Amino acid sequence: MDAAAVAALDKEYAQMAGEGSAATVRALEKEVQELETEVNKLTSGPSRRQALESEKEVIIVNAQKYEAVAETWKTKLNESEQALGDLEKELEAKVSDVKATTAENRDLLGQVGAQPLNVSDVKRMHREMKVVEDDTASAEKGTSALEEKDWELETKLVTKLDDLERLAEQCNQAHKRLKSGIDIQYMIHAKGSSPAEMLGTYKTVLKQGHKDWWLTLTRTKGSVSQILKKHETYGEISEKRHQDARLKADKETQAVANALRELVDSMAEHKGFMGTIIAQRRKDLHEAEDYIASLAS
Repeated sequence: MDAAAVAALDKEYAQMAGEGSAATVRALEKEVQELETEVNKLTSGPSRRQALESEKEVIIVNAQKYEAVAETWKTKLNESEQALGDLEKELEAKVSDVKATTAENRDLLGQVGAQPLNVSDVKRMHREMKVVEDDTASAEKGTSALEEKDWELETKLVTKLDDLERLAEQCNQAHKRLKSGIDIQYMIHAKGSSPAEMLGTYKTVLKQGHKDWWLTLTRTKGSVSQILKKHETYGEISEKRHQDARLKADKETQAVANALRELVDSMAEHKGFMGTIIAQRRKDLHEAEDYIASLAS
């Protein structure tokens, strides 16, 4: 082999060795980069201990929550057990009452069975029971009738109160037209139990007001009489007008007084009638209750 061939082989071997070394270097560089990346991940993120401590804290919080829930359920369970104990005591008391009642019924049945009964006694008992049932039905019918009558009376009373309020308003309008100067307003107090309570102290106010009005009217009449002495013709006309006005005022006052008197009488009549009906109703109910109680005993 000549020197040229040997040189060529050396060159080829050197080239192949260089390429292999370059590939090895690149592989090592890549591995170094991967290792650096892994190291960065390990150094930048939390450590294993920190992760375990965080997980431990979460577990402790959850355990505390579970303990609180368990304590709540424990309290509820204790309350339920206490309530169950109370119910058991109540049930025992009821069972004891039932047993006592059963024993009493058994004794009563024994006493009834020991007593000799004949057909006439049975028929008599049936008749008495029938009388009791009829009396009970009659009492119920009477109660229903009294309740219906009470409702009718209440309806009539409400209607009458409406009529009285309208009449009071008419009296107020008539009194206003009189222009007597008396400050009074008729008002119906539905809760009153007597005419005085329903109408108030209107009589005292009207009496004093009418007295003052009459004195004023008398003074006016005296003044008119003096004027009539000087002006006879004009005085006759004025006297006529004055008399007409006084007659008109007297008529309106009398009409108001009559209406008010009718109002008071009507209210008193309805109050008395309603009180009588209610008293009779109570009396009938008490008699029915006493009769039923006597039959039951």
